Amino acid sequence: MQKLNEGISFETTVNSITARIGTPITQLYHTLTSMSSQYFEKHHKIRNFGMVSGSTGSRWFQTFYENKLQSDLYDLVKYSPKNAVYLHEFLSTYPSSFKEVSDSLPEILIELSDKIKTPSIKRNAIRWAQERNLYKTHIENLKEEESKLNQDLEQERSSEKSINDRITGQQNSQVEEIISSVLKRLPVKVAGEIRHAIARKDDKLQALQRELSNRKINLHETVLFDIVKAMDEITTSIRLSENILNHSVNVKHMDSRLLELEAAMIDMDEMMSESKFRKTETNAVPNMRKHDGLDNSSPYAPWRFGIAMAGSPEFNMDKTGPTGQKLVTIAYTDADAEIIKATEKFMGSKGSDVTTKGSKETDGTNVKSSLPTFKKSKAGI
Repeated sequence: MQKLNEGISFETTVNSITARIGTPITQLYHTLTSMSSQYFEKHHKIRNFGMVSGSTGSRWFQTFYENKLQSDLYDLVKYSPKNAVYLHEFLSTYPSSFKEVSDSLPEILIELSDKIKTPSIKRNAIRWAQERNLYKTHIENLKEEESKLNQDLEQERSSEKSINDRITGQQNSQVEEIISSVLKRLPVKVAGEIRHAIARKDDKLQALQRELSNRKINLHETVLFDIVKAMDEITTSIRLSENILNHSVNVKHMDSRLLELEAAMIDMDEMMSESKFRKTETNAVPNMRKHDGLDNSSPYAPWRFGIAMAGSPEFNMDKTGPTGQKLVTIAYTDADAEIIKATEKFMGSKGSDVTTKGSKETDGTNVKSSLPTFKKSKAGI
């Protein structure tokens, strides 16, 4: 095995990779799980969620992979090129999204870790693969639930159509009975002409009345009464069927509207009390701990905490760097120093000297040229 170039140690590379594939990956998948559940609750479908989740994955890709994890992986290939053949092939494909990275990289790192003896990378790579698979299972479950909802909706629509068709069939049957009852009292030739005249009419009863009126045919009062009564019954049946169907639709609409209002009220309650986590968040994120000693407004302390987690349980590191998480200023000129001191006085925040004035070469640095002393020519040049 060969050492890394450019002064980057193997331990530094391993710790950096371990940190970047640890907590950030776990948090990302927990976020995606929570987002997908909320999306499904609101839209009752999941098939378009990829457009929403894509932006979240893109942020991870840009923040943690490009120029960071990617660079560390190239350094790992340089350390052990023979063992890192699959990793090198993966990097050569130039993945452009979080999905492309997550689909292949965890298994590659697990196999490579066994060869180069990096248990911390293997541990976090295994956790990455587990989180990925749990998320995929979660999405598949939501897809199955969406399919079941669609089947239930289709059954309801089919049932409504069946009721409507049955009522329509009954109405048509009643109309035909009335027409037959009237026409059988007429001469066969006249009845046939009327039957032919009303055959293609939408409202056959009205068409029958017009034909009888045009031919000046006066039926017995009882026959007319039967027709009027039958028309009233059919009209009532139509209105009743419409009310049944409309009631079903209105009930569904009201239920849907109530669910939307309840969801809006829940969102309002959560917005008004941001000091507490939402129920969907606490359900999706296990074993959450708050570290009061680590101020999240500064990235330094959480970063050092992540490095320490990567080195657990040995913790072969200092808790802080030479300056901790304090602001550091550097004055290359006297003017810079005056500006800094004046600003400290104005802000009421006095600093302390860490290094002395001036930029000096360290002991052992060669300050003499290795070239021979230049000699002037006879012309003095």
